[in-house]
Amino acid sequence: MPYIACFVLIVLPFQFLLYPFFLISMMESNSIFLPASREVFEGLKRFPSMWIPFYCESGVVLLVVVTSSALLAFSFVFCPIVAFVHTVGLLVYHRALGRLSYRLATAIAKS
Repeated sequence: MPYIACFVLIVLPFQFLLYPFFLISMMESNSIFLPASREVFEGLKRFPSMWIPFYCESGVVLLVVVTSSALLAFSFVFCPIVAFVHTVGLLVYHRALGRLSYRLATAIAKS
């Protein structure tokens, strides 16, 4: 049991915070072997007003997905609903991630 608590309390928050940074960095550098990009790090430092709404939106999406998963505790009848909510959640999250990377690219190009 302590391993599960360690995973939930340590690994998942780091994944929530670092996954967007690493994914945008890998797309910017066009290589999976370069998970951290200087340009994305500069965008993180210079434009926090773009990153904060993204994290708020993705937090709401994560909350909805986890809440819908709790429906499975009541009955497996809710499986189609949970699958639909998870799919929509993934689409909304990656759409927000794409919008963030586009806004960062245009803001860095202007400055």
